[in-house]
Amino acid sequence: MQVVVNDGSVIETDSFDLNERFEEERYWNGFAHVGKCSYLSLEDSKQYLYCKKDKYYLIEFTVDSKVKFAKRLRPEHAVGWLLFNNHRLPASLNKIAKSMTQ
Repeated sequence: MQVVVNDGSVIETDSFDLNERFEEERYWNGFAHVGKCSYLSLEDSKQYLYCKKDKYYLIEFTVDSKVKFAKRLRPEHAVGWLLFNNHRLPASLNKIAKSMTQ
């Protein structure tokens, strides 16, 4: 699927490997499974972070796979999103994460 990002670039989400795509973590709030970052239920949407060639894109899809929004993230924001959602960092972000913790 081609997605137009907020910076005007176009990315092809199907071209990303599984190790380049990260799904938002969900938790049960007593009523529904909701996204840890978006606070939206599975019935509303899903967020993914796509990483390729030191570029990071946060894309939110509706349940019928339409793009709600797509934006390019700064590496520091990608680190925060990935860690908050309990994902291992890609090698390209390890150095940035170390500099953020110093």
